Amino acid sequence: MPLTQSQIADVPGGAFNVDEDEIDAPFAVAPIPAQYDGDGGHTQENVGKIIARCRQEGVPPVDYLQQFNSAPPRKTKLSSMKRLFDTKNSRDALRLLSDRRFITIDDDFKLNPTGELDMLMHMSGHFLDYVMYMGNRRGLDAALPNINVNHTMEFRLNLNMTHRLWPTSNTGDLPFIPTGRMMCIGSRMQENIWLAMVPKTILERNCTERVHLNSDTLDAPTSAMTREHSLMITMFFAHILHSMRFQDVHCIEKYPELTTHGVKHSTNILNASCTVAQMDACLICMGYANMQLALMLSSSCAMFRMLHIAFRNLWKNWVRQAPELWKRDQFLLDNYPVALTMRYGQNQDLRRSSNSTQVERENWNKDHDYEHVMLFSFSLASHINFSVVHEWANVPPEVILAREGNVFTAPPGHHGRQEIEDLENYDLLDEDGKEIPIYTAEGYMVLRRAPPNNRSTSGGAFLDLTKAPTLFVPEDAEEDFNIRAVPCYLYPLAFTKTLGNMQADGLIHSFQQQLPLINRNLSTHLAGHDEDDNDSLFGDMNDNHNPMDGQPILQGLRCQAYNSLSHRVRERIKFHSVQLGRITAAVSGCTATGVSAVSKWERCLQECEFMLPHEQFHVKVTGGSQPQSMRFENTYRLEVSAMMPEDKNGSVVYDRVITPLLRTWMHPDVQRSVRQVLVPLAADVVPGIFEWTTYPITCFLQLSWDNLLPQLQQPDVSIDPHVIEIISVFERVLNYAHTGAARVLIRALMDRTWTSLGLMFDGFPCVWGRFLNHDELVRNNIRIYSKQWPLDTSTQRPITSSRRVQELTYGCKHYESYIARFTILHAMKNLPQHVYVDVGDPCKRLACFAAEVGLRVYIEDVKHLVSEAVSKELRDLFLDEDDQINAELIRNRDLALQRWCDSMNPLSYTESTLMDLIRAVSDHRDEDPHLRDPQLGTQTLSFFVGKIITVCKQGNTRRQPPFIQDGKALPVLKMTIAEIRQAALSARVPADSISSFTSHAFILACKKLKINHIPWVHPRDRGAGAPSTYISHKVWLSVGAAEPPPVADAVGYRTPEETSRALVRKSSQRLIAGDPSGAWSALQVKLLHFHTVLHKAVLPLECSMANVNIPKTSPDYISSMYHWVLQNFDMTKPIHFLALFASTAFSGLLPAIHSPSDHSLLNRHSEDSRMQYIRSLPWIEKNRKGSTDPSPFIFMFTAYILGFYETSSPVGERIRKAECLRKWLDKNSAKGMTLLSLCRFGLASPRNNGVFHAGQWGKDVIALLDSTLAGKRDAVVEYLRSSPEYGAFDAIQYLAGSTTAMALVENGSGYVKARPMAQASGSSSNSASAKRMVNIFTEDDDISTSADATAVTCTGPYKRPRLS
Repeated sequence: MPLTQSQIADVPGGAFNVDEDEIDAPFAVAPIPAQYDGDGGHTQENVGKIIARCRQEGVPPVDYLQQFNSAPPRKTKLSSMKRLFDTKNSRDALRLLSDRRFITIDDDFKLNPTGELDMLMHMSGHFLDYVMYMGNRRGLDAALPNINVNHTMEFRLNLNMTHRLWPTSNTGDLPFIPTGRMMCIGSRMQENIWLAMVPKTILERNCTERVHLNSDTLDAPTSAMTREHSLMITMFFAHILHSMRFQDVHCIEKYPELTTHGVKHSTNILNASCTVAQMDACLICMGYANMQLALMLSSSCAMFRMLHIAFRNLWKNWVRQAPELWKRDQFLLDNYPVALTMRYGQNQDLRRSSNSTQVERENWNKDHDYEHVMLFSFSLASHINFSVVHEWANVPPEVILAREGNVFTAPPGHHGRQEIEDLENYDLLDEDGKEIPIYTAEGYMVLRRAPPNNRSTSGGAFLDLTKAPTLFVPEDAEEDFNIRAVPCYLYPLAFTKTLGNMQADGLIHSFQQQLPLINRNLSTHLAGHDEDDNDSLFGDMNDNHNPMDGQPILQGLRCQAYNSLSHRVRERIKFHSVQLGRITAAVSGCTATGVSAVSKWERCLQECEFMLPHEQFHVKVTGGSQPQSMRFENTYRLEVSAMMPEDKNGSVVYDRVITPLLRTWMHPDVQRSVRQVLVPLAADVVPGIFEWTTYPITCFLQLSWDNLLPQLQQPDVSIDPHVIEIISVFERVLNYAHTGAARVLIRALMDRTWTSLGLMFDGFPCVWGRFLNHDELVRNNIRIYSKQWPLDTSTQRPITSSRRVQELTYGCKHYESYIARFTILHAMKNLPQHVYVDVGDPCKRLACFAAEVGLRVYIEDVKHLVSEAVSKELRDLFLDEDDQINAELIRNRDLALQRWCDSMNPLSYTESTLMDLIRAVSDHRDEDPHLRDPQLGTQTLSFFVGKIITVCKQGNTRRQPPFIQDGKALPVLKMTIAEIRQAALSARVPADSISSFTSHAFILACKKLKINHIPWVHPRDRGAGAPSTYISHKVWLSVGAAEPPPVADAVGYRTPEETSRALVRKSSQRLIAGDPSGAWSALQVKLLHFHTVLHKAVLPLECSMANVNIPKTSPDYISSMYHWVLQNFDMTKPIHFLALFASTAFSGLLPAIHSPSDHSLLNRHSEDSRMQYIRSLPWIEKNRKGSTDPSPFIFMFTAYILGFYETSSPVGERIRKAECLRKWLDKNSAKGMTLLSLCRFGLASPRNNGVFHAGQWGKDVIALLDSTLAGKRDAVVEYLRSSPEYGAFDAIQYLAGSTTAMALVENGSGYVKARPMAQASGSSSNSASAKRMVNIFTEDDDISTSADATAVTCTGPYKRPRLS
C-alpha cells in the first residue's frame, strides 16, 4: 500500500523495500502503487464530471486550454487500432500521438449489436473475496475457531512485522481511526492477525447505542504503532509466554528500556535460537532467520486458548505495574488490545452447486467463534455474463418446483401477484417470443429455460460510464452527478473514455433496497419482538416496519464493478507489471551508488532485458478462456454484537446473511438496473482491447528501450533526464489505460504535454508538438524540446514524473542527486534570464546557478537536522512538563522552530531569523540562550566551500563536515561539482583555473543564499582519538570573515571564445556610440563621459515609460507629458540639452536630492544674495521610498523641466490656461523635484523668497530667456569638450555651483572627477558647506557670467573659455 513521505524519510537513505509480490490489501478497482502516489495527479471526481458532460452534450468537451482546444479531436475506430497491432505497424501507431483522438467501438466488437438475437444475462459465479473479524473485548477472540480439534489449523505468532500498515481502503470498516493503533502479530491459517489498541469507550458502549465514531486520533504518521508502543506489546507477549513457561521463551525484565536493544536484552522472543520441540498439544518452531514464533495445532486448540486466557488475565496487572514512563502518554491506560483477523484475495467459491451448500455451512460454523466478535466485514463478488443463445432447452417444471418451491407471477408487493398452481401448462413465451418471467416467494426471478452446452456464444462486458451513476438513484429520479447521495467514482479503461470500471461508497440503489428485508429477518430474534410468521424469507415487501433500534445489523459499506480480467492479471499480487514504472526505474538507476541501489538497478535492468512490462501483460492475456465477465463486488459489515446469542454462529451467518445476499442478484429490480448500464462485447474483445488501444504507447516505450539499452550496458553512463521523464509519462499513461486512475496523471507536467488533457477529455493520449518532434518520432528518433519543459515556480526545478519511482527504488538521496543534475542540465540549455544578472560570463552564471542548486539541498539537510532534533527534544519535554509556564515556553520554542524553517534564508544573520534559531535550539530554561561555538574562530566562505570541494573529490567516500549524517547533499554536490567542471572544460576554461572557477561560483551562490553560519561538530576534547564527524544542531560555525584578496585577475578565467566575444562587443559598441541614433545609457556615460554623447539625437535608454510609475487615479495629462517628451525631444534645443544634462547630474546625487527646510540664515531683504544662497545650499537625504534607483529620475526630471518651458506640452498648456497642476507638482515634489531644484541647477530665476515655500511658476520663479539658455548650453558644451577628465566637474560647477559639484564627487558614484585644487580647497561635506554660508553671502552672484567666471577661476589654473 502507498507509503507516506515521513515513512520514507525514516529509512536510511530514504529507500524502501516496497513489496509488490503478495497482496496485502483487499482488491480495488484502481489501486495507486506507491511509485505513482502523491505527485499531484488529477482527481477521479474530475473524470466523472467530464464523462457526465459528455453524456449531456453528446460530444467530447474541448474547452480546457486555448491551444488544446484549437485542435479538434478525430475519430479512430477500434478496428483500426486492432489492425495496427496485428500488423505491428509501429510507424503509423506512433503517428496517432500527434493529434487529439477518441476511439469508437465498431459493431463487430459488440455482442448482438442489432438486438436481433436472443441474449441472456446470467450469473456465472459468486465468490468470497475479503473477511475481517474484530473482537468485542480485550484478547484474541477474533482468531479463535469454533472447534476444539483440527489437524490442519495453524497459528503463527510473528512480532517482527510492526512496519506493516493497515489497508487504507479498510479504514471505514473499523469503529475507530486506526492511526498509530495497529500491529500485525502473525497469521491464522490464511488470515492475518492484527492487534489493535482500541479506545475503551468503543468497547464499553452498549451494542444498541454504539455508534462508529472516529473521534479518538493518535499522533502517528501511519496506522502502525510507534516503535515504543510496539515494543511495549512485544514485551507483554514475552511476559505472557514466560508466565506460561512456554518452551524456552524467557523474560528477564518485564519493563526494559524501550529500544530494540533493550527488548532483545530482556527477552529472546525476537531472536530465539532455532529449536523444534514436539508436545502433546502443539509444535513450537522459533526461527532466528525469519524471527518468528509459530504455534501449530496438532491435536487441540488448547494452547492458543491458553494464550488468549493468559492475555486477558494478565493485562490489567501488567499495565498497573508498568513504570510511569510507559504510561505518560496514556496509550496503555486509555486503550484495550483487541485482536482482529483479516484475509483478502481468496476468491473463494460460494454456492457453486447445491451439493456444496451443506459443506460450506459446516465450514462457516467451524471457522470462527462468534460469541465475542463485535463485527464482521466481508466482500461478496458476483460475476455477470452475457451470452447469445442459438438454441434453448426448457427446464422441467418439476425441477423448478423441487428447487424453488412455490412460484408466482410477480415479485412480492406487485399488484395482481398470484401463485402459479399449474406450472407445466403456464405459458413459457409471450407474443414477442420473450420468456414470461416467474418468481419465487422471496421475489427472485426463476429461469425457465437455458442454453444447452455449446449452444451459446459468451462475451465480455464493460460498464457504460455515462450511465453508471444512475445505479445509485431510484429509477424514476433524475440523476445528477453533483447531488448524488452515494459518491461514485468512474475509471475509464483502454482509452475508451466511456467504458470501464466503477467504485462507490455505498451499494447500488436496487440492491440497497433489499437490505432492510435481510435485517428484518435478523432482528426478529431480538428481545421484545415476535417471529415473522410470513412464509417469505423477507416478509411482505410493502411492510416498512423496522423493529431494530439504532444501527441496522447488516450495513452495505461500498461496492465496485470491474471486468474480471483485472482480477486475473493481478490475482496474487498487488499490481500488475504495467503499473509499476519498471522501465523508468531501469533507465534512471544507471547513476545509482551504493551496493544496495546498484543491485536493485541491475535487477530492474535484467527484468526489462528479459521482458518489458507490456510484454509480460501480453503473455498473461494470450490464449483462450480468458475471464471476461463483469464482476460486481459488494462489501458489508455485520454487527455481530447486535445479534441474539443463539444466532452468533457461522451457520446463521451463512443461511441468513450470505445466502440471501447472493440470491438478491436474481431480484428483477437488481437485474434490470444492472442490465441497462452494461455494454456486452464480443468474445475475446476484453483481453485484446487493452493491447490494441495502447499499442502506440507500448511502441514508444519499446523504441525508447531499444535506443537506450546499448547505453545502459556501458559503464559510467547517464541518460538525459528529459528522456527519462518522457518515458515515465508514457508509463503513467499505460497505467491509466489499465486502471483509469486519474491520480497517476501528473497535472503540472502531463497537462502541459497534453497527455493528460487528451486522456481526460478525449480518452486517448496525445503529445503536444512543442514538446516532442513527431516527424523525428516516426523515424525512430526521440527529440524533446526542452525549452517548453515546465518548472516549479518556487524552486525553479523542472517538474518530474519519476520522483516516486526513483525514491522508492533507489532512495531519496538518489532522486535529490538526479533532480539537481536535471536542473543543471536544463539550465545549460535554458538558463533563466533573472539569475545572477551581475555575472557577465554565461559559463560562470551557469556555474553559480548549479552551485546554488546543490547548496539548497544542503540547506534542506540543515533544516531537517535542526527540526528533527529540536522536535524530539520538545516532545519529550512536553510529556514531562507539568508547569504551565514552562509548557508555554516549550510551545514558543516550537513556534520559533517553525518560523526559522519557513524563513527565506535560514542560515543568514538576519536578526529575526537568528533569534528564532537561538530560541528554538537553546534550552528554554537557560539564563543565557546561545549557539555553541566550535572554537575554530570566524571562518570565511572559502573555508566552507573548500571543505565541500575536498569531501566531494572523486574517490572520497567518507562523509565529513560540513555534510550532515543521513543527509542528501553529499551525492548532490558531488554531481554538481562534476557538472560545473565539465561545463568549464566545455567553455575552454584553463585546467589550472577550474578549481578557482568552481570555488568562486560556490562563494557567489553562498552570498546569494546569505550563508553566514553552518552547523558543526562539537569541539574536540583534549583526549586522543579521531575528531568527531557528527554534526550537532547546537554547534554553529560562523563563516562571515572577510575573504582574502583574489590572487588571479578575472581575465584569467576568460576563454578564447570569451576574448573573441569581448573584441566583437567592443567593435559593436564603437559603431553604436558613433551613430547619433544609436542607443546609449546615461547611467553608463554619467557626466564624466558626457562629452562622448554630445552628437546624440535620441534620448538615453533610461527615458522609458517602464521607468515611470503612474497611478491609475492620476489625470491623463501626466501620462501624456511623458509620452510628449519621448516624441518631441530635440537635443539641438538648449533647454532640452540642459534638462537632460541636469537630470543626469540630479540622478548622481541620490539619495541626497532634497534641500534643507530651514532657511533662517537667509537675509530675506537682500534680493541680490538669494541666488548665491540657493547655489550654496547642501543636498540632504530624507529617507523617502524609491530614492535609490537613478534610472527613473533621469526621465522624470527631464520631463519636469520641459513641462515648464514647452508651452505646447500637456503641462505647458495647463500653465498657459491657468489650470490646476497640483497632481503633477505633488508627484514630482515627493521625489525631490521642485522649482527650487530648477533654480539650484541654474535653469530658472527666483524672484522672491516664495521659491522656498512651494512657490508658483511665473510668480515666485520665472523662466530664463532663450538667449540665456543658449549661452548656458554653449558654455557647458565647451567645458565638456575642453577637458575630458575634468570638463564635467567644470561644467556642473558653472551650472549649479561648487556645492553641487563637490556633492557629486563625494557621492563616490563616478559621475565627475574633481580638479586637485578644487578637491583640496572645496568643502568636504554638505554640513561644512552649511557652516560657511554666511561668508559666501558677501560675494555677488546674480546668474551673470562674471560671477560664474570668478567661481571657476578660483578653483585652479584652468583658464575659463571665452563665451560668445
